[in-house]
Amino acid sequence: MFKKFRLLLYFCVAFVVIISLTICFIFFYPQSHFNQPHKTIYIRGGSVSKIIKDLEHEQVLKSPFLFKILYKVFFKNKKIKIGKYSLSNKMSNLKLLLTLIRGNKDIVKITINRLRTKTEFIKIISKNLNINADAFQAYLNSNDSLAKFNVDTISFFTMIIPNTYFFYWNTTMQTVLEKMYNYKEKFKSQVLSDSNFTQKHISFETLYILASIVEEESNIPEDKKKIASVYLNRLRIGMALQADPTVKFALQNFGLKRVLKEHLKYSSPFNTYLNSGLPIGPICTPSITTLNCVINAPQTNYLYFVSQPNFSGTHRFSDNYNEHLLYVRDYHRFLNNLKKNEN
Repeated sequence: MFKKFRLLLYFCVAFVVIISLTICFIFFYPQSHFNQPHKTIYIRGGSVSKIIKDLEHEQVLKSPFLFKILYKVFFKNKKIKIGKYSLSNKMSNLKLLLTLIRGNKDIVKITINRLRTKTEFIKIISKNLNINADAFQAYLNSNDSLAKFNVDTISFFTMIIPNTYFFYWNTTMQTVLEKMYNYKEKFKSQVLSDSNFTQKHISFETLYILASIVEEESNIPEDKKKIASVYLNRLRIGMALQADPTVKFALQNFGLKRVLKEHLKYSSPFNTYLNSGLPIGPICTPSITTLNCVINAPQTNYLYFVSQPNFSGTHRFSDNYNEHLLYVRDYHRFLNNLKKNEN
């Protein structure tokens, strides 16, 4: 009797040990078997079977069968979350599955610099996030869609402040725009309380459009401030801005090095040679530095400016047309000499 009991006990212990070892094997079996220390994968959704096939294709699963057993037995009521994940090599079944179920996703960093077209904006967002470019374009081309952000298809860029933004890979396009809009609103509230801005008696939208022109005129902060003062003076007295960057934008020829008389005749609401006041919308996304340069533009009598006849990138400023013409001739002479030397 005792012998039978002892055999039964041995059998039960052996059974428990085998079951425990099996569970441990399933739990801690090293799944990922790619060569590099870390690998980025994208979970795009679908059934568990599809996700497992995708993981196998990415060489993340050495044994899809064991992974599926672990999921079905212990986690069948949990969802594997869509997202971008950074996985380490030789992760166990359990660690891999918990990572995907808990949604320990990577943060995607997107830096917005100077953009000139919505197409550029769509490209940078759809390249980094799980957002369909065609659907995003349709959304941005709809005034009804953009109305909630107090912009339309022309003024859209006024809600984009260049900066670095952080998202999850599966962030929706509405959430992307909401985050950028909220940041713009925060920035706008700071601007509206700035005494240097309020003294200029312009709206935030005017500031943004004007800064977008200044952004294209110079890379030098001190020059940007003076250029802004020229345009503010022209706006104040009702003088045409005659800003070359608006012509380039109208032509959609951003590589144009020299604006000629024939270009100035191009009919467009963005052409400030043919239309008084500001263009109907921004011609790019100006940097925070440029926006601040416009806000802090000094009071001057300048009405004209032209590039220095050298490679410094600086400008010469004038308050009268005759002096300006002399500076223009100097600059044209410089360009012509360059052309002769090239030939």
